Amino acid sequence: MEFDYMKLLVIGASGFIGGSLYKKALGEGLRAVGTKYLKNGDGLIHFNMLEHEIKDRLPKEFLDEPEDVLAVICSANPLIEECRKHPQESYELNVVSMKRLFKSLSDLKIRFCFLSTDNVFDGAAGYYDESEPTCPCNEYGRQKAEIEKFILENYSSELIFRLSQTVSDSLEGRNLFNQWNNWCVTKKEILCIKDNFFAPTFVGDIYTAAVLAFSRKASGLYNCVNGEHFSREELARQFVRHIFPGIEIKITVKPVEEFGFSDKHALRTYLDNTKIVNDLKMRFTSMKTVFRSILARK
Repeated sequence: MEFDYMKLLVIGASGFIGGSLYKKALGEGLRAVGTKYLKNGDGLIHFNMLEHEIKDRLPKEFLDEPEDVLAVICSANPLIEECRKHPQESYELNVVSMKRLFKSLSDLKIRFCFLSTDNVFDGAAGYYDESEPTCPCNEYGRQKAEIEKFILENYSSELIFRLSQTVSDSLEGRNLFNQWNNWCVTKKEILCIKDNFFAPTFVGDIYTAAVLAFSRKASGLYNCVNGEHFSREELARQFVRHIFPGIEIKITVKPVEEFGFSDKHALRTYLDNTKIVNDLKMRFTSMKTVFRSILARK
């Protein structure tokens, strides 16, 4: 694919999702720049949202080149427990500095795609679409919901992608399937929250959706999730069945109350992806396809 119309800026390219998008872009020949919070090398630009202005951190030649830029904003504190334990610090990063970043990107005429979460809902019903009012039950979800509202009211030409549980076919880094794989290899039981339903989505599909949305000048809010949804227990059983056939792995299911979380966890957070499928002609990767890819890479 030729990318003579765009460049990609990944804010938070050292994390699981951001790193996957950045590597995918480079692998496809897309001009890309990635940022990270820490100063150490690996080709990423040191950018601390709490201290820096993005215009002062980007290479001048990247901004001067004629192609339009899409910034995918992956940087955040996404940990529900951390946001609950440190509400002021997480709010400063996830909300205050985020609003400042939007202004800076807008001044540079850089379009952006903000990655939000299914935790903007309380999980009482499930199968939420983009028209339903947010109703978060935890601090992390409240912060994301505030930013969604802020973008829709002030930057309506930009993008918001709501994500669910994101998975990879690479058994590296911090992602759910890598964790389960390590537990299976060591014969450790897989612990699952009872009645926790979500829409596991292949991380490569987020990259595809972002490129499609940018090329088609799409804007607004999209549920960027797989059309399949599973209980956490069922997905774990399918993972073991496909990746470790014939091996006995204990899968234990416990009510959410027994995990000792300090904040509420939404249980039924799977989303309706009809809008993104219709608007972008987006095709999401099935979990069976992801399993086959994991086996091919092992």
